[in-house]
Amino acid sequence: MSIPGIGIINAITTIVNTQNFTAFSNARQYACYIGIAPFEHTSGTSINGRTHVSKFGNKQAKAELTQAARSAVMHDSGIKSYFQRKYNEKGATRDAYGIVLNAVKFKLLLRIFAVIKRGSQYVKLTYA
Repeated sequence: MSIPGIGIINAITTIVNTQNFTAFSNARQYACYIGIAPFEHTSGTSINGRTHVSKFGNKQAKAELTQAARSAVMHDSGIKSYFQRKYNEKGATRDAYGIVLNAVKFKLLLRIFAVIKRGSQYVKLTYA
């Protein structure tokens, strides 16, 4: 719960879904499970269309992580600047909001798995 945006509900949901972090070895595998990992639509040697996320993931975990991402964008200055930068790069459209929020969700998962792997509290890095 030391990670901005991650509360008790998200923590419990993640612990249960990962079976106390034994079912998935990294954040990318868990992201695929809950349906936030982007995949390219390819055919042969060409890339046809935009990337998409799975609609078959764990909807409850995805919804809770969405709320955590929105909270992190509001309360974590690092995530907020990341969100604004990516949002402006994508063109500041409605589609861009969902794409960038999905990237924030994945960033939060990376932080969760890093904290568990290290076995310590989240430490916010400050840059001079």
